Amino acid sequence: MKKITFAQADSRSLRPAERIFAWALLFAALIAISGCAGQQQLQAEGFAGGTEGLQMEFLNNTPPDKVFKDVPFEIALFLENAGEKSLQPGEVELNFGNAKNFGISQAQTVKHIPEASEGSLDGKYRVGNQLVGGGKTITYYDAKYTGILPPTEKAPVSFSIQACYPYETQGISKLCLAKGTDVCNPLAPREIKSSGAPVQFTEFNELATVSGDEITVRFDFKLENTGGGQAYSTMCEGRGKMGVGEVVVHSLKFGTEDMLPACKTVNKLGAGDNWPIKFDKDGVGKGTCTFSKKITGGDYQDLVFVDVVYSYDQKIDKEISVIPVQL
Repeated sequence: MKKITFAQADSRSLRPAERIFAWALLFAALIAISGCAGQQQLQAEGFAGGTEGLQMEFLNNTPPDKVFKDVPFEIALFLENAGEKSLQPGEVELNFGNAKNFGISQAQTVKHIPEASEGSLDGKYRVGNQLVGGGKTITYYDAKYTGILPPTEKAPVSFSIQACYPYETQGISKLCLAKGTDVCNPLAPREIKSSGAPVQFTEFNELATVSGDEITVRFDFKLENTGGGQAYSTMCEGRGKMGVGEVVVHSLKFGTEDMLPACKTVNKLGAGDNWPIKFDKDGVGKGTCTFSKKITGGDYQDLVFVDVVYSYDQKIDKEISVIPVQL
């Protein structure tokens, strides 16, 4: 079973690095203003936000609620990228459940969308106060119910379409490296901002201890599965019993410093292994990292960036009443 690996950056990142760091600067500036302004309660708005990846729905009356046995009808599935990661052509895998009874051809049972001719399903992003993007597509199925006829129209039959796609969530918060509280408070609550995705960063905490000129920092972050589906630490084509309910920490930076190798070591992982975070039965996952630094130039604070990647699996169902054809 293949695990997700990240040897290099690719075109599927949330958005160009320049925008990410611009938002990070905006985040830092507005948090600072918020601390000074007090009652104004200013917030950074760098991310577009949202708790979903793909949204799926059937177009009106496609499929209809009632069909005749062995009579063709159309299924039109509308998909919109409601999150912030762009999905490239072919990255969304659609599996049609109960395909045989609904006369779905083998070629249509498993689809990969969007088509190359459509281009990518772009993620949403923010321009000022406006949200831009959110790529859309429609995929069609030619169907007819060919299964055993139900005894009554009040005993509907059903099918499902399952979607799996690679996704990503970025969280941004702040760390305080300080012996005192003049510059920042190393024990104060931390706010974390999360990019729009079906997995969300929901909590960030820091604990710092000082010994001489060295400070040891531990920070913890919490993730929640908010999209109503299932996250996997494996590729869509390799998902199964392995990697269920897990995400992989892709990158972790404090300022410009790569903290991922140290964090993986703390979590007893080899340098070449992925760092998976598993969700509990409530859909909550937790990560932690500890590192030490010598304070030689005075107290300071900086941004911390945490990026997790995963495959996300979700489905849409439909019940249909079948009417016998009267000859």
